Amino acid sequence: MKSSGKYFQWQHQRGYTLMELIVVILMLGIVGSMTLRLMSATMETYEMVMMRSQIVNDGRLFASRFYREVKPLPFSDSLLVAGNKSLQWKTQSGRIYTYTITGSQVNRQVNSGLDQMLVSHVDYNNSAFTYYDSTNTELSSVPLNSSDRMRVRLIGATMRFSSGSETFTSQQRIYLANLRRN
Repeated sequence: MKSSGKYFQWQHQRGYTLMELIVVILMLGIVGSMTLRLMSATMETYEMVMMRSQIVNDGRLFASRFYREVKPLPFSDSLLVAGNKSLQWKTQSGRIYTYTITGSQVNRQVNSGLDQMLVSHVDYNNSAFTYYDSTNTELSSVPLNSSDRMRVRLIGATMRFSSGSETFTSQQRIYLANLRRN
């Protein structure tokens, strides 16, 4: 019987004291808060990289689409509308393209069809279409009247994309087909 009592006495002494439990809980809290801070910083970096990636992709999409569609513009008499926030032209095949900067996006329309959002995250105040004559002088009286549209030899588009604190600026300048060198 004595051995049986020692067994229970020894098992009873294996428990933890209240002080030991409090110390363990405090240590777990410290480790948990440090882990949370590390994960929080990582998530903020991830969000920043994703915002930057999105606006750079928007800029690249706009630049490639704008270049591909404006490049075949044959002559300045193909320009139908030449404004700061709107550009419309007619191709040799008779298609009419319209690019319009509205709010935080650029809309694209083909042949009076439905407006399609081309890109988003556009900074409206810092984005515009520009037009230059044969001496590379900017034609500043936009929207251009018909005689000024005939003088256009170079079309530019400056688009500033922003998301959160991230910004990206895309600048395109395209010579009309009659001035392009092969």
